[in-house]
Amino acid sequence: MRAILRGGGGSGPEADALAIVAAGLRAADARPGVAAALAGGALRAGRRRVRLSGRRRVCVVAYGKAAAAMAEAADAAAPVSDGIVVVPAGSPAPALDRSRYDVVRSSHPLPTRRSVAAARAVQRRVSSLRKGDFALFLVSGGGSAMLAAPDGVSLGEKARTTELLIASGATIREINLVRRRLSAIKGGGLVAGMECDGAALVASDVRGDDPSDVSSGCTVARSAGPADAIAVLKRHRIHSRVPRAALAALRARRPPRRARRMPHVIVASNAACVSAMRSAARSLGYAVRTADSYGDVDGAARRIASALPARRASCVVFGGEPTVRVRGGGRGGRNQELVARLLMRCRARGTVAASIGTDGIDGNTRAAGALAGPGIATAREIAGFLASSDSNALFARRRGLVMTGHTGANVQDIGVLLKTR
Repeated sequence: MRAILRGGGGSGPEADALAIVAAGLRAADARPGVAAALAGGALRAGRRRVRLSGRRRVCVVAYGKAAAAMAEAADAAAPVSDGIVVVPAGSPAPALDRSRYDVVRSSHPLPTRRSVAAARAVQRRVSSLRKGDFALFLVSGGGSAMLAAPDGVSLGEKARTTELLIASGATIREINLVRRRLSAIKGGGLVAGMECDGAALVASDVRGDDPSDVSSGCTVARSAGPADAIAVLKRHRIHSRVPRAALAALRARRPPRRARRMPHVIVASNAACVSAMRSAARSLGYAVRTADSYGDVDGAARRIASALPARRASCVVFGGEPTVRVRGGGRGGRNQELVARLLMRCRARGTVAASIGTDGIDGNTRAAGALAGPGIATAREIAGFLASSDSNALFARRRGLVMTGHTGANVQDIGVLLKTR
């Protein structure tokens, strides 16, 4: 894990909170899981064991925010002949032999022309595989935007639809449901005509760890009907603002895709991060409860705060991904807003809240999240920043931001609410 956590405070409860979150971030690293799944040059998927030696070609196809780290681990563990690795623009380059690997930089969180070029490069690589070869897909969150193959819409229309969904507070599952219907490669489209065997190792960034929802399931055949996609737009009140071509494409009836079936192995998850944080908190002497941060951000804050025990030296560790409805033109992200809302509810001295995105990026900011106690601002001041979706300004001015840079991981968000008094 390349990331180094840097946050406010150097001692006491803030230092403990940072140590607990750091333990969770280390557990987000997909490399150990990839190495374990490929130990001995054979892929292990439950009770199934697939030998990779003797194959004419073992090709890595990696995409998502953890693509570089996962590809490095696979290259060290398996007899890989060649590969293509799609990584976010601005992230560190993978340490791979460029004579065997093509490294493509792409865009996130909205698709751009880079995303279209990346998708085409991946499609070409997959279509070059023949019977007797083996495709090793390394999948992590972020691939939905990084691989774009618009179907029935222009790139701009697809990007606008995605932008509206993100700002509306839609869940990642709802966003992916819509994106699958606007894509030629998602929902199993990438492997629909693949001639060889394959498998996917998945770093999950979705609740429930369903591979069909990670990067919109390019390797998993799953399609929703037109009514399901339209219902998402109506539920979040953006139906009238979505481009007409996107609405037409979503309504169109299409035959179900028949993607080649292959095993999918989860190699990193949010649950593993929460478990690591729980162990770290106990080692520091805290009584620990767990919670999740799914759903509306204010509801998540209320749920986490209510789980905090009354006794001293206690904490709640949590993981998930809250949804935020953008209300103003400020800067922020779901983790910074969640910390602000936790501080609104927990005003006692000795209380500290921290939450970060395991990818190191929170919303439209350079921060991974925030770490602070209620003394950072009054409740009225915090409410003012939240009213304009400007949580980043609150924590930037009071030295409450947590900075990691690109982590090479992406398994949703993690955090802790603790008190010492």
